[in-house]
Amino acid sequence: MFTHVVGTWGRGDLLVNNAGTFGPAGEIDPQDWRRTIGVNLTGAFLCAHHAVRTMKQQDPRGGRLINNGSTFDPTHVAEAVVQMARLPLGITVPWMTIVAIGMLYGGRG
Repeated sequence: MFTHVVGTWGRGDLLVNNAGTFGPAGEIDPQDWRRTIGVNLTGAFLCAHHAVRTMKQQDPRGGRLINNGSTFDPTHVAEAVVQMARLPLGITVPWMTIVAIGMLYGGRG
């Protein structure tokens, strides 16, 4: 995937990890558990791993990684991605957290 991105656009400046699936509820079958972990954790890790490797090889070095771990209005995530992508490569944002206020265990307060 990253070879294709660099081959097409010359750089890989942005990765948005947005894949996710709801895990099983109730009695959990180990195969369902592995599938959920595979998508939600391993998939995000592997994409970030390869993105960082690509971003380290660029000149100038760097890029943006955005991990979306929640489900809410994708417009808000897209607006944040655009703002991050517009920053100069010399600017570092260690993290950004977007929390949906309607989530059971998150929000304002």
